[in-house]
Amino acid sequence: MSLYDELPVFKASYDLLLNVFQFTASFKREYKYTVGEKLKNETLALITLVYRANSSKEKVEIIQQARERSAWTPSLRNRDSVPPQQGLHPC
Repeated sequence: MSLYDELPVFKASYDLLLNVFQFTASFKREYKYTVGEKLKNETLALITLVYRANSSKEKVEIIQQARERSAWTPSLRNRDSVPPQQGLHPC
């Protein structure tokens, strides 16, 4: 079992979390505590699932949970395909 913090998927998830924190800092108040918190919580849950999968012998079920939780991330990868939200700061 490798250390979880050396896994590429953990590093990418952690980088995503840092970006989410930086991005949501500029949200208007009405979005910061709704959309911003949801993004932060989902990203933290994803990182937790990566850790759990790495330390578990039964990885398949946990990896499936992580895939289901990360279903919203394609829109973050391709920002050009997502229309800008009114009041949200563009990247």
